[in-house]
Amino acid sequence: MKTIINTIVAVALLALTATTATARSWRINSDATKGADFADINAAMNSDEVQAGDTLYLDPGCQLTATQNVTKRVSIVGCGYYLNAAVYLPATIKGTLYLKAQGCKIEGANISGTTYVQASNVTIERCCTKDIIPSGTALYAVIRQCYVNDAHVGPKNTKNVNWNYWTVENCIILHNDTYGCISDLSYATIRNNYLREGNSNTNTINRCDNGIITNNIVLNTGNTGSNYYEPTNSIIKNNIFSRTADTNYPDNVFLGGKAVEQDIFTLEGTNDQRYTLKADSPARGVATDGGDCGPYGGATPYVVSGLPKGHPYYLQYGVSSHAENGKVNVNLKIQLQDE
Repeated sequence: MKTIINTIVAVALLALTATTATARSWRINSDATKGADFADINAAMNSDEVQAGDTLYLDPGCQLTATQNVTKRVSIVGCGYYLNAAVYLPATIKGTLYLKAQGCKIEGANISGTTYVQASNVTIERCCTKDIIPSGTALYAVIRQCYVNDAHVGPKNTKNVNWNYWTVENCIILHNDTYGCISDLSYATIRNNYLREGNSNTNTINRCDNGIITNNIVLNTGNTGSNYYEPTNSIIKNNIFSRTADTNYPDNVFLGGKAVEQDIFTLEGTNDQRYTLKADSPARGVATDGGDCGPYGGATPYVVSGLPKGHPYYLQYGVSSHAENGKVNVNLKIQLQDE
């Protein structure tokens, strides 16, 4: 019965998420019994059939344990994270991920290894990730609507002219180590994120100069770390900061000490739902557009569970226990994620 359901889910996924008439779609699954096109991303990249503009769909429950290298301008689409396991499991990349192709994109994946951005115009969207680190030539990267768990975005205490002009928006970035939540990204746009740094003596936003830093919620729960360090020539406004007021950047809300999450968020629901704002949160209505600060505000609000755009979300399904007139009745209730 499980095999029948998995087949139905895979077929529906491909039918509902087709891209264009010329680009092709491919299934990835490490389980050879699932009949996917490729066992992992590497195999797809090594195939002459897979071309720039194609889409690789990671099957629900797919587990990629080896290092994965994206060497073509493709889109890689998972099925989100923190999902109802009774319906299907997230697709997980457990090994290191190298994004080496200009213009490539990954969304809706659960990435438990480090991601290295080694090309320009790369997009990482709606993923649950560990560290995201630039190397090589990595200009104009976009990190959007991601849950960065106990990890870091940016190089670690290194600056390079090939790593500038990143956008980090509508993310939840939780960090508890040196280097801060975001560091060493010059000319970056950092907006509508929740950034929490828990390590003592570590700055939450570290050495991000010439940038635009707006509409963020920034909590530094360490003993002596600051909201930001060396933000030379940056625009810093309409943020919520846990530390005391800074006369150099008066157009922010400073909470005057070690604020706690209970002051700002509901802390109810899944790991990402818990960072929605309380009714009386100080982050409400103080963003640059008059809306809310944090990941659920702005033009691209965070999407719970990282469900990709256009992805069919299976609310329920049913399969009859026996055949009638040689046919098995299948009922699917599907909702498209169009946010």
